[in-house]
Amino acid sequence: MPSVSDPESPPADAHEEAPGSEVSEEERTWGILAHAGGFAGLAVPFGNVLAPLVVWLVKKDESRFVDENGKRALNFQLTWSVVLLVTALSVLVGVGVVLFPLAILAWLILTVVGTVRASEDEVYDYPLTVDFVD
Repeated sequence: MPSVSDPESPPADAHEEAPGSEVSEEERTWGILAHAGGFAGLAVPFGNVLAPLVVWLVKKDESRFVDENGKRALNFQLTWSVVLLVTALSVLVGVGVVLFPLAILAWLILTVVGTVRASEDEVYDYPLTVDFVD
C-alpha cells in the first residue's frame, strides 16, 4: 500500500488534493454549478436534481474535482428531495408545520455551504446524505 506522504500515490480521499495539483478556474466553476444548481429546484420541478445530474454526467470524466462535487451535490439533492417530500406530507398530521420549514431552511443552508466550499476548491461532504451515486 502506498504511503500517504508518497507524492506518486493518489490522494487518500476526495478531500485531499494530490500534491502539486490545483483546481483550474473551469473546474471550480463546474464544481460551483453542481452545488448551486440545486437552487434550480426553486423555479423548475426537480431542477434541484437535474442540474447537478447534468453537470456530473457531462464533466465527471474530465475532472476528479467536478466528479466528486457533482456526485456529492447530486446525492444531497436526491436525499433532501425525499426529506422535503416526507416533511411536506407530515403537515397533514400536524408535525410537519414545524418540520417542513426547518427542512427547507436546512436544505438552503447546506446548499449554500456546498457552493461556497466548491468555490474554495474543496469537496464538501454533506451531512445526513444517502449515497445513491458512488
